Amino acid sequence: MEQNKSVTNLQEEISIKLLKDEQKQEFIHYLQTIPFYFNEDVLLDEADLKNFEFNDLNEYIIATVRKEIIGHIAIQYQEYKYGYHQEHCIEVHINIAKEYQNKGIGKTLLEYMLKHIQTKTKISKIKTKMLENNQAAIQLFESFGFVKEAVLEKEWKVIIKDKEEYINGIYMKRILRK
Repeated sequence: MEQNKSVTNLQEEISIKLLKDEQKQEFIHYLQTIPFYFNEDVLLDEADLKNFEFNDLNEYIIATVRKEIIGHIAIQYQEYKYGYHQEHCIEVHINIAKEYQNKGIGKTLLEYMLKHIQTKTKISKIKTKMLENNQAAIQLFESFGFVKEAVLEKEWKVIIKDKEEYINGIYMKRILRK
């Protein structure tokens, strides 16, 4: 019972909002402090971390607790990457600080993002990509109507306990408008 009370209290303290210009430096610092590992067994290298760098072409939705950034969703507008042919698509990536995972913050971020994207009439497809073994993320996105679109075989080469292995990736999508 005590744990439910602390989660409820945490939910009351969480603030979700679009990143504002005046928060940009704090957010960049937060991105630079994201741990250099995927999990305890998989170390990320500098090239992996480029995905976490701030990009002015993205939009960011941040989650804060007591004014500290504890998670975010990056919204990447594909038209900047691919032009007209992908102007109807966005790709989203979510990151929650480890100590705040499994507490409903990802759900709250996704709810906010979906409401925000509904206001952008030319966006009709949201996609996201994750490792096939990230069941928590897959279930989270499925609970919001995302479906698996493709399995990307041998998408990630990782070193787990000094052994090189391959992990499949998953592309998931949600169609907003036909």
